[in-house]
Amino acid sequence: KTDQFGNVGKEIFTITKTGSFKDAKKVMNDLVGDLGKNATDYISTTGKGKNPFYGKTVGKQSADGKKYWRVDWDEANGAHINWVNGKEKGSIPFTGDLEQAKRIIENEVIK
Repeated sequence: KTDQFGNVGKEIFTITKTGSFKDAKKVMNDLVGDLGKNATDYISTTGKGKNPFYGKTVGKQSADGKKYWRVDWDEANGAHINWVNGKEKGSIPFTGDLEQAKRIIENEVIK
């Protein structure tokens, strides 16, 4: 499987000690680093009608789009943070169901 950068799919999968969103976000910050002064909101634009987060702010991205993170949820992986830092990408699961991911997006991501 080839990703949007033309790389054959190798994703870094990271498990945190507690499994909390707070720990997942801390690990993600260490992996992605500073998004820069002109960072913008990452708005979910895929899966209209199927994606419960379509049109919502789900994360942040650098001005050039080469670094970003977003909160996501799917049946296979549950609640998780997807991140990209240049050519590296990964996923960090955290404890919670779809409703927990929705609450995080509504209450924590946009702050």
